[in-house]
Amino acid sequence: MPFERAAGELEYLLGVGLSEPRVRRLTEKAGAAIVATQGAEVERLEAEAAEAPAGPALQLLSVDGAMIPLVGREWVEVKTLAIGEVTIEVEERSGERVIKASELSYFSRRMGSDEFARQSLVETHRRGLERAGRVCAVCDGAEWEQKFIDYHRADAVRILDFPHAAEHVAAAGRRVYGEGDAEFRRRFDTQRHQLRHGEEEEVLSELRRIAQQEPTSQELIEEKLRYLSKRREMICYQQFAETGTRSGVGASRAPTKSSSRRE
Repeated sequence: MPFERAAGELEYLLGVGLSEPRVRRLTEKAGAAIVATQGAEVERLEAEAAEAPAGPALQLLSVDGAMIPLVGREWVEVKTLAIGEVTIEVEERSGERVIKASELSYFSRRMGSDEFARQSLVETHRRGLERAGRVCAVCDGAEWEQKFIDYHRADAVRILDFPHAAEHVAAAGRRVYGEGDAEFRRRFDTQRHQLRHGEEEEVLSELRRIAQQEPTSQELIEEKLRYLSKRREMICYQQFAETGTRSGVGASRAPTKSSSRRE
């Protein structure tokens, strides 16, 4: 929250009266100390090739960038890593599998993607990512995110986040039918269901068919088709959700020392 608001919250909750400039100075001083400490830890881990602690049996990794405004400056991108533990439970009433992520922790920096991957080592090491039994990497498919996964856990199962995949499918339908068209909603609802329930090839085939039938929209539709086809192994959502033991989630294995990203 803004520093001025933070000062008000401190006074309201704790009865501590601090000015906005002092809250800013204390926060930035603490932040700089944390960054320095974590940077030193990264250098130590690299120098010693320290072995990570044991991670969980099934771990989640997600990384993305978000644009934020700075006071008096243009918008900038902040990259964030999220790491959590994944459990698969079965609901007693419905018998359906429920996938849950817990014990989430985060690491954020405003820096280039290569250096962000390096600095993130302080958090991936702490969470035992290198020695986790299996790792699922849920991202939006950006190239720098794939390089990040390669750096930290190349054998992770890569999953294109579902809303991102669905939006590429929807964009093709909007171009042909229009946002508010009932036929667009009907088709998109069907395709979204197919995408989630193991019929992703049907979705891709439908896009190919529409691209041939709609020459005025062909360029955009083929662009969305190329994006999804390139990430074909990342959109097997039914397979990912079923058991976590088939090819997909269950195919990942802990990297050997010779394949460590530090070497």
